[in-house]
Amino acid sequence: MNKVITILLCALSTVGLYAQHNYTDYQLEIIKNIPNEIDGGACYFSETISAQKEDKFVFVNDFALYGCIQINEEVLLLELKEYIDVENRFIYTLEDRNLIIEIVILGKETNDNIDYLKIELSVPKHFKKKILYGNCYD
Repeated sequence: MNKVITILLCALSTVGLYAQHNYTDYQLEIIKNIPNEIDGGACYFSETISAQKEDKFVFVNDFALYGCIQINEEVLLLELKEYIDVENRFIYTLEDRNLIIEIVILGKETNDNIDYLKIELSVPKHFKKKILYGNCYD
């Protein structure tokens, strides 16, 4: 039986993010330059499985310490602030932007004999829910 992995990404307290950068619509973009802080083992997520196969990533993390997204052509490096073991929940922040992203790992999905992590990204106001697909590598 295949397990489904769903990771919930939530950005909370985004008032500073909008005020400082005047974001009226949040849209994840393909990350053009992954920061050097994301090195060694990492997980790479895309909006579709075909985009995943083409290395078009919209969220990357390095197994916990850092996460990375790109919004409005700006690559944002998020730091892990808290890990709640019993809930398998990771909380990343970008403090100078008042941005908080939560990731909850729930399962795994297999498609064409390939295992993918499946994550759901949801955030309040101006942010749309996203389902992302990814893999992790050592």
